[in-house]
Amino acid sequence: MLTFRYADESDVDLLFNWANEESARKNSYNPVEIKYEDHVNWFSKRIDSENFYLYIFTNAEGINVGQVRIEKSTGVNEAIISISIDREHRGRGYSVEMLKKAFADFISKNKGYIIFAYIFKDNRASYKSFLKAGYGNSKEAVIKGISSYILSYSENER
Repeated sequence: MLTFRYADESDVDLLFNWANEESARKNSYNPVEIKYEDHVNWFSKRIDSENFYLYIFTNAEGINVGQVRIEKSTGVNEAIISISIDREHRGRGYSVEMLKKAFADFISKNKGYIIFAYIFKDNRASYKSFLKAGYGNSKEAVIKGISSYILSYSENER
């Protein structure tokens, strides 16, 4: 059983390390290693934004195992979701629970939103996790030169 909390200023280094982990960079549309200064600037702009939800998940032992990020799009009832799990905690089935809990919290505060996930076609584990979490309406697209799936989830699809 996982629990979550909202990220705060003290999480800047934790999230920096997760963002620069090899697999996270490999599965990002921007694969270049993130500079610490750039991360701090990005983080400080979003941490207190009403359009940004950053969930830190912990396991039963209180260990941080991963994060889910949901960012609202401007002017429409849409948001984009992403997930990353600490490399020491992958393969334990956390992703589906994390995605479901983050969605439930987000939608309880943002009725009528559709959440989109952009997943590399060769990232089968992530694709399967999103499907198991209830995401659907799969479309294929090439984004920044990368073959990808676009999945969506809304209250109506539950």
